[in-house]
Amino acid sequence: MEFQFTLSVGGHPVASFDSETRLIGVWLTEEVGRNHNQLTELLKLIDELERGKHTEYRFEGSELGLYIDREEIEIYLLSARSREDGNIMAYDLPEGTEIDESAEGTGCGLADFKRILLSWQEFIS
Repeated sequence: MEFQFTLSVGGHPVASFDSETRLIGVWLTEEVGRNHNQLTELLKLIDELERGKHTEYRFEGSELGLYIDREEIEIYLLSARSREDGNIMAYDLPEGTEIDESAEGTGCGLADFKRILLSWQEFIS
């Protein structure tokens, strides 16, 4: 997984990821940004997951959702998921529409996600 952090012309941190994990970058940029408290809480939660204190965690931001369990994470578009069961709402799509799952969500291993969060935390400090 390739990624890089830069500053926009306006000085805002921007996370850019490869096409398969693009939503991780969008989530970091839009949902986390410079929020040190949110990063600290997420890193604490990951440590607790690794120690077996929790089994999973779900967070819904303004546009994207984050699901974490002891092995992996998933970031997904809230508009593409049913809040009741987490599945793409095919019944809301025109007949014959094919769903590109990679555009609706992405994920990675928990250890990789922790490394990304630590790198982001260092970048915005």
